[in-house]
Amino acid sequence: MKILLICPFANADAKAFVESLAQGLDSDIKLSDSGLNTLFLQQKKFDIVHFFLPATSKSPLGVPKKGSNTLVLQTIFNLPREPEAYRKVVFADRVVVFSEQESSAIRQQIPETAVHVIPPCNQSPSVTKLEPAAAIREKYDVQNRLLVIALNDFCDQQHFTAFLYTVREYNRRGGFRFVIPLYRQDKQSILWRNRLAEAIQKEKLHSTILLNALVDVHSLIDAADFTLFMDKRPDRAFGFPLITVEALCAGKPVLCYNVPPVNEVVAAFRKDWIASVNEDFSRMSRDLLKETSRLEQISTELARFARSKMSVDSVAQSYEQLYNPRLSL
Repeated sequence: MKILLICPFANADAKAFVESLAQGLDSDIKLSDSGLNTLFLQQKKFDIVHFFLPATSKSPLGVPKKGSNTLVLQTIFNLPREPEAYRKVVFADRVVVFSEQESSAIRQQIPETAVHVIPPCNQSPSVTKLEPAAAIREKYDVQNRLLVIALNDFCDQQHFTAFLYTVREYNRRGGFRFVIPLYRQDKQSILWRNRLAEAIQKEKLHSTILLNALVDVHSLIDAADFTLFMDKRPDRAFGFPLITVEALCAGKPVLCYNVPPVNEVVAAFRKDWIASVNEDFSRMSRDLLKETSRLEQISTELARFARSKMSVDSVAQSYEQLYNPRLSL
């Protein structure tokens, strides 16, 4: 089979995902980032054309018409603001989404559409390029505490409040070294990070380290005991951050809000790692602290579970099953 994968958007996670998937597929693959309206002639040369798009993108002009010999698929990267928007977004014979909630919404809006839930994948960082975990833990003075890594930044009052509450609780209760890497350098994010830095200094919340420069986050995740993904609003361009995929596949517990799509994968392993309110992150962290002696075993089981769903090989195999022309629509 000759397959054309089209991902014309510049989002870094989207690009990394599609490139990883292309490497894992056992087919004649062409990867294109060209504009959608320039691909009509190329599409006729392929058995399968697969578009990878955010939910804000409407049907491209160059999509082959139903009934042609080309099978058209579409992976939607995120939830639209309103479920009704799927009627304008979906154009393919088969659609892939990252969560069951998205799948249900599409089936309600467009019952005749074949929808499949497949999480994203990404190439794991090379072990040889990671800084040794012992060196990381020494650098950040972890000592006998659990090392907790934040997997997202914050740029509004709501998320700032969640971070500040958790920072205070970690400092009050002890047992944690919380490191918050710098992910975003836009004006709003820096504004709220500065406010958190002021609170940390003023209240002497020394259990937390707020980094003010870019670092090797892959090495931080590798050295972590567990991670926090405290983001209530999935990215409008790519709703399943690959940093959470990396953490889970590395066997690092991810505590997160009850927001798809990340929550569905996490809850399938441990429902008690899902937060409904800000205060839950502190409670769930204390529960993990009580399980310190079992964290290595938990990590092994989590890595095995996550890789069975989100390794490059597993995700590529799921896509190849969709590409099989013998499968009914």
